[in-house]
Amino acid sequence: MSNTNYSPIFQTSSAELPQDLDPLLIYQAGYDFDSQPLIVFNSCLLPDPQLISNNDLLNYVKEKMKDVVSKNYSLVFFAGGIKYKPSWGWLLSTYQSLERDYKKNLKSLYVVHSTLWTRMLFNIFGTLLSNKFFKKLVWVNNLKHLRFLVPMKHMNIPLPVKTTDETLKGYKIPDYLTSEEHILSRFPNRIFGRNIESIIFQPKNNESNVHIIPKQILNIHLYIYEKGLNTEGIFRVSPSLHLLNEAKFEFDCEAGLMDLDDLGGIHTAAVLLKTFFKELPTSIFNNSDFMAAKEMPTCESPCSHHDTISIHNQVKKLISSSNIFSTQTKQRVGTKNQQNYEPKIFCDCCSNCSVDNQIQRVIYIKSSIISKKSPKARQLLAHLFGLLNAISENSTQNKMNSGNLSLVWSPNLYFTENVAEDISAYFSHSSGRTINFVVNMLIQHFEPIFQEELELFEKYSLPNTDNNEPGRIRVLRRLILESGNIKNTTKPS
Repeated sequence: MSNTNYSPIFQTSSAELPQDLDPLLIYQAGYDFDSQPLIVFNSCLLPDPQLISNNDLLNYVKEKMKDVVSKNYSLVFFAGGIKYKPSWGWLLSTYQSLERDYKKNLKSLYVVHSTLWTRMLFNIFGTLLSNKFFKKLVWVNNLKHLRFLVPMKHMNIPLPVKTTDETLKGYKIPDYLTSEEHILSRFPNRIFGRNIESIIFQPKNNESNVHIIPKQILNIHLYIYEKGLNTEGIFRVSPSLHLLNEAKFEFDCEAGLMDLDDLGGIHTAAVLLKTFFKELPTSIFNNSDFMAAKEMPTCESPCSHHDTISIHNQVKKLISSSNIFSTQTKQRVGTKNQQNYEPKIFCDCCSNCSVDNQIQRVIYIKSSIISKKSPKARQLLAHLFGLLNAISENSTQNKMNSGNLSLVWSPNLYFTENVAEDISAYFSHSSGRTINFVVNMLIQHFEPIFQEELELFEKYSLPNTDNNEPGRIRVLRRLILESGNIKNTTKPS
């Protein structure tokens, strides 16, 4: 959890703050799911009464909380790790001395990591003072349980609370909290298993045609760009299932600030990105794309004048020197049921050059597969393949070239209910006309295939203060800023 994203109740100068009083003893951690102030009290931070008397502490807290309790509020009470326990008599007299607003406007009291002492305390209060108190009381087993009840994005969890939680992680979460109905109602911004049309949106009054993809996915992309391009085995190495599930929960429920270092680092981030695509209701490449892949142009016995590396370099050189997708440099030709474009650029080594064949396939993939996607899907794919392209260019360090990346990514981008047919789509067709080959080509020739998307990103991106940072990274930074300021009003699906 963050050390900065919270609002201490004590909005005072340091001179007013009692000496030896931790500001995280009590603070406001944003708002609950009903938009009511959410107050956090950490009993483990109660001061030594010989340094600060309980009465002085009470008067101070009451003074600072009077504005908060003037309206409905919720309170999270962390009971674990308490060192200095007030006496029963003092607690009872304190409760009786609280003004009506404290009791009436308290809508929910979440007691986390309860002990025998705290259970006896609250049961006695409820019995002696008010039966209504029990209706507000919620016993919470651990932090994971709490995440289903209140937003934790702005909570700062002290070390004693984390230590206590480690011993209580095995406690079961009530079934109703993990039901699909509850998750939909409490976490409308979840991203896993959602249709991309419902989680990617274009802000109103935005004429740039750039769409906002989920902030969690933007953060993963930027995190890998900054820390993971040279990580050996990226997208191939997986974290533990327990760690992955914890990280996925953080992302889906927006329960924390999603510090990817704390959630397992690069390999966790990489697998989360694959999981996002794998759990889409329908794969981003569909059967029509597979059929188009099988119709991909090919030539019998192309020349052998170039090895794989030289073909790639020559194609890249020819494409970069000519705009092969502009109307001035292409002519329309027919290929069975598809229409394709043949570039007026070529390698002149022979009449059936492998380089020419590769260029023809690049154009075909763009016109027959990528161009048929919705703008939202194209931009999402542009972000993904820009990242994969950058990783492949560092394959000397990370051991993940475009071929390796296409092998691990194809099953996440195209899938059906028939596993055998899926395997056939990845590997089995002659002349390389497979989904795996398409993914490989998209990685290798990312820039010409996603030319229009890159131009949009460049116009929309933050100013280039670093000459070495491409627009596809700078646009991530701006989109992250925008996603924090713009609300997606699309209803969950």
